[in-house]
Amino acid sequence: ASTMALARGSSDVGGGAGRLPSALVAFPNPCRLQAELRVPVEVEAGASLGVYDIAGRLVERRSLFRDAHGRILWPTRQVAAGTYLLRLESSCGRTLAVGRASILR
Repeated sequence: ASTMALARGSSDVGGGAGRLPSALVAFPNPCRLQAELRVPVEVEAGASLGVYDIAGRLVERRSLFRDAHGRILWPTRQVAAGTYLLRLESSCGRTLAVGRASILR
């Protein structure tokens, strides 16, 4: 099982040169069925969202793209109620943005 390495000094966090990842905001938060992800960086083709439980275990990974209205939507039906850590990654595995979301049922 994969674990999240956000605050452990991982070399892939941020994009090098000591830069920290941008903030990833889920709206609404908490959410029930779907959240819009607001990211202050350009989402490149092949980017993915890693969803981790509080223990750092990967529970879902999905490819991301913008819909016809320019939004990035995350359907949350596949994950149980709880709080999750979100990690937006480039196609080469670099962390672009991180955030947190709570799911209600």
